Amino acid sequence: MTSADETQPAAAARPPVLRPLAVVLGISWSVLFFGIIDLTSYFDGPEWVPMSLLATGWGLLFTVLVAVPLVAAGIWPRLGDVAALQLALVGLAIVVAAALSGTPGHLVVALGVLGSAAPLVVPGRRLPPVPRPRVRDWWPGAWAAVGAWAWTGYAGMAVAATWRGLPDDITLGLPHWPVQAALPLGLALVAGLAAVHPAGWVLPTTCVALSAVWLGVASLLRPDVLGSLGAAGGVAAVVWGAGLVVATWVTAPRAGAPRTSVE
Repeated sequence: MTSADETQPAAAARPPVLRPLAVVLGISWSVLFFGIIDLTSYFDGPEWVPMSLLATGWGLLFTVLVAVPLVAAGIWPRLGDVAALQLALVGLAIVVAAALSGTPGHLVVALGVLGSAAPLVVPGRRLPPVPRPRVRDWWPGAWAAVGAWAWTGYAGMAVAATWRGLPDDITLGLPHWPVQAALPLGLALVAGLAAVHPAGWVLPTTCVALSAVWLGVASLLRPDVLGSLGAAGGVAAVVWGAGLVVATWVTAPRAGAPRTSVE
């Protein structure tokens, strides 16, 4: 049993040369992998409207869920552990989506995301265990569970779209529907991580909430395009994302309060 605070000196022990590498990797995912370009294409001309939500999903996954934790951990080394855990969960989400969609090319992307966590891990030291949930964690945990149920349904819709051959967008030779399936799976998994308040819990909470609210607003404004949550779903995503922030913030351990972890 160890206190979560005890992991902080080890987090600062990362070789300094790896910090800029994490930032470079983050920028690469957001720029070279078209994360920011796809995210902002929502605001382009009318010819982009039909695929705008598929582009938004791609942009949120690779910019907010992948690039942001890498850049944040490169700037603030104490966030390295929780960022590495987040990347592992997002990589897992891509693996599951690729397997269900029958698109092996996305497995290479998943390996890239998982490999990007390497600069965040201190050589010779295991990642710290996730803190043991407390009684007060039931609120964010329940909120994350409700979201997981809804997000899984959305992921199933995206997987079905691949098998049905619905119109798709292509980036770097990769179809978008499997990524659209990986996004909600990643949101569900990372929300679960945020709910137990690991050290640096603000990072996964912010990434999930921002992604959910962004996707929700985009869907609310364009309820009838491919990949949209619809008007009602868009409102629900906004409420859920905002509620996750409130739930995790209100139940967060106060400064000096001990947190135990399971080895």
